[in-house]
Amino acid sequence: MTPLIHRPGLRRGVLLGRGAAIVLSLLQPAWRFVRPGGVSGAQSRLGVEMAMLPKDNKNTFNISLDMPAPTPLETTDRAVREIGAVLRENALILNYQSWIGEAGVIDFNGLLRGTGGKAGPQVAELRVNLIDKTERSTTSIEIVRELRQRLLAIQSRYPGSVIQLVEDSPGPPVRAMVMAEIYGPELGPLRAVGKQVEAAFRQTYDMVEVNDSEPDDVHEHRLVVDRQKAALSGVTTGEAAIALRRLLDGETLGRVHIAGEKNAVPIRLQIPRRHQIDPALLARVYLVNRQGKQVPLSELVRRVPALADRPIQHKDGERVVYVGGELVHTAPVYAVLDLDRRLDGLPLPGGERLATGNLRFNPVMPDTIDGYRLLWDGEIRMTLDSYRDMLGALGLALTLVYLVLVAYYQSFAIPLVAMAAIPLGLAGIFPGHWLMGQSFTATSMIGVIALAGVVVRNSLLIIDFVLDYRRQGLDLREAILEAGAVRLRPILLTALAIMLGSAVMLTDPVFGGLAISLIFGTLVSTVLTLIVVPLLLYLLLRYKDRKEAIMEKGTL
Repeated sequence: MTPLIHRPGLRRGVLLGRGAAIVLSLLQPAWRFVRPGGVSGAQSRLGVEMAMLPKDNKNTFNISLDMPAPTPLETTDRAVREIGAVLRENALILNYQSWIGEAGVIDFNGLLRGTGGKAGPQVAELRVNLIDKTERSTTSIEIVRELRQRLLAIQSRYPGSVIQLVEDSPGPPVRAMVMAEIYGPELGPLRAVGKQVEAAFRQTYDMVEVNDSEPDDVHEHRLVVDRQKAALSGVTTGEAAIALRRLLDGETLGRVHIAGEKNAVPIRLQIPRRHQIDPALLARVYLVNRQGKQVPLSELVRRVPALADRPIQHKDGERVVYVGGELVHTAPVYAVLDLDRRLDGLPLPGGERLATGNLRFNPVMPDTIDGYRLLWDGEIRMTLDSYRDMLGALGLALTLVYLVLVAYYQSFAIPLVAMAAIPLGLAGIFPGHWLMGQSFTATSMIGVIALAGVVVRNSLLIIDFVLDYRRQGLDLREAILEAGAVRLRPILLTALAIMLGSAVMLTDPVFGGLAISLIFGTLVSTVLTLIVVPLLLYLLLRYKDRKEAIMEKGTL
């Protein structure tokens, strides 16, 4: 420290180097947002991703299969058996259970994703159980990535199908990692906009399992009894309707009481599935009129082609279409920003343009008065909410710390010197995440908040001893050097205790970011605090001494 105090040029160089180190560290997460190539694409070599929470290593995951709406149950079953054949080839998979025609046992994740209410011949789900994570070196994340590539071949054999591999989220579950909610006043154009957004999703880097909430058009035959022909044939409309219902839906004819049964057993007329008659072949079914003649049902019924009704979804009182997708490697924030750039102002029929939003800290409510809107939801919304709350907590904590120090030192400047150690930790936090190959997550932000209190304490140790030595009559330079030397060992021991205590969390997928922030932030901030805080305090107290000397001369 002696050369730094006696040589102003070297001192300025150290302070400038400190600032450069902080700026370069902040560039690691910020570079992807400002790089010439845009936010889309692979992460930069020295970059650090920003995400909500990393995926955790679990012992189970789900596979959901959505076939096109008119798909028969037999086709869905065949696709599930092909998926099962792929699962059985993986030695790390313990067992699996499949549900066809309905969703599996609903869990919290499925409740939020809306899969619990799915039913129909085009729906299937598989719950896959892995060998316990303590007995395997491969994580469930790697297993899912490998399976996803193999299941794409099965998906390609069934056009229009979507196979989703759903891992249990380490945080609150969301409908999809990347979720677009499209609102609009008219249903037809709204669905057309949804298809355009879905096409943009498919062109996004690292995007897989793209799906929307709109089912495909299902062609159906509406069988309408011709009242006039029925009357001419001597058959009532009710008789023709009953015959149709029995033919297609079956009918409960009565109930029988069986010995030993508590409840009556229904007697149901049901034509087996393999014998059900196609609507075009109703001529095989006959009704007997009042004259005893057989009348073909096809003569009494006309077949009207139509489209099945489609659900209309609402959120906050507005019509909405959901488009979602999953990411294999990258964080959602980059895919969302890339999509937002391409979709904002998208031309729509009628001369309108699509407006995007909900990428600020405060959420936006849907409002279609001004036209069609796309609001981002999913993990990006959760990330913004979490970072907003934690940045607010950090700002409140720093404000309270400053006010307490002002009251303690009876000075507005000395607390600023003490708190100058807080940004020093940033010079180690982001390089630490890059070195450990981890994303900067919400738990990393918690580590930043905790680190602020630790580094301020180190500064206070030095400042208190400098002021105490000054009261004892030591020269300013001697007081600075003596305080740093005396408090060096306690500061290093405190930093070492924090680093070793946090090391137990390094291997945890969720709280690893918290440990990295504390370990690398404490390491760098401690080293820089021992240099920068004494220098800043020296400059401040020297300025005050000179000012007091000038005031004394003016008084004399």
